[in-house]
Amino acid sequence: MGFLRLMLLFERHNNSASFLFILHLAALVVLATNCSRSKQVEEEKVHQPSDLEIIRETGILKVVIDYNSTNYFVYRGKPMGYQYELVMKLCDDMDVRPEITVSNNMAETFEGLKSGRFDLVAKNLTVTRPRQMEVAFTRPLKQTRQVLVQRKPSADTPDSLFLNTTLDLAGKQIHVQQNTTYYRRLLNLSEEIGHPIRVVEDSVNGVEQLVSMVARGEIDYTVCDENVALLNQNYYPNLDVSLKISFPQHIAWAVRKESDDLKEFLDRWIVQFKETKEYREIYHLYFESQRTTGRFGSPFHSIAGGKISEYDPLVKELAKKHNWDWRLISS
Repeated sequence: MGFLRLMLLFERHNNSASFLFILHLAALVVLATNCSRSKQVEEEKVHQPSDLEIIRETGILKVVIDYNSTNYFVYRGKPMGYQYELVMKLCDDMDVRPEITVSNNMAETFEGLKSGRFDLVAKNLTVTRPRQMEVAFTRPLKQTRQVLVQRKPSADTPDSLFLNTTLDLAGKQIHVQQNTTYYRRLLNLSEEIGHPIRVVEDSVNGVEQLVSMVARGEIDYTVCDENVALLNQNYYPNLDVSLKISFPQHIAWAVRKESDDLKEFLDRWIVQFKETKEYREIYHLYFESQRTTGRFGSPFHSIAGGKISEYDPLVKELAKKHNWDWRLISS
C-alpha cells in the first residue's frame, strides 16, 4: 500500500482516530518494506561457492578412476594409465593436488559423485541418455564401439561357439560387468533381433577380468569397448573381437549436474589438450604402442604380475587394516 492511497484514506476519515490509525498503518508498511529490502540485500551478499571455486580454494580435486591395464595400474612401482596421466596433467594445469580413489564399482562411482565424495569420474564412460539424467558429461575424450569378445575357432573351441553376426547372439549367455552400458545394449539388441539373450551381470569381475576369463575358456562371451578389446587381443591372441554390436559412441568424463562451472572448465581443457602433442603421446603409449604388450606380460605389472616390490606382502597387510589402496602406497 503506497502513501498516496494512505492520504486519500486520511481525507475520507478526517478525524483524530482515523489519523492515528492511518499513521500507524503507514509505519508498518514502511517497516515491512525496509525489512524486505534488507533481506534481499543480505541474500545477495551471501555467496555459495561453486564446485570449481571449492576445488581451487582447497587445492584438491577428488577423482575416481577404475583399475585396469589402460586407465590406471602400477608398473615397476610407478602409477601409470591413460586416465591417470590425463588427471595428473589436468591437476597440474589447475595447480591443485589429485585425491585419487580407485574403484571398479559403477554404482559406487555414481553414488560417490552425487554425494560429493568425488568431484570427477575419470573413466571411459559411455554417454547415454539414462546416464545424462543423473550426471553431466564433459566433451568427449574419444569415440568407440561395443564389441563381442569370443575365442577364435580352434581344437578347443568348436565352430558352433563362434558367432558371426548379431543374430547369432539369440539364446547365448553373455557375461558383462554389473551396472555398465553393455547390459543395456544387450537388452536392446535382444529386442532388435526378436530373440532373448541371456545376460549375466557380474558384480565381482571387471571388464578386463571377464575378457581374460573368455581367453582361458572359463566363459564363452563378454562385451567391452573396441579399443580395450583390441588392446587385450595383443595379450590374448586366441581372442576374436571383430563382431561390433553398437554404433560409435562418445566416451567422456562426468561431474555432478550442478557443477556447471567445473564442466565448463573441463570442456575447454579437454578440447585444448586433445590438440597437443602431449595428448597424442599419451594416447599412443596406452592404445597403440607395442610396448604395452611387454608391460602387461611383466611380473612387475600390477594386473598381470601383481608385483610392485619385495615389500608387497607387508604393504598389503598394513593397507588392509586402514582400508587403503596398497598399490598407491607401494608406488
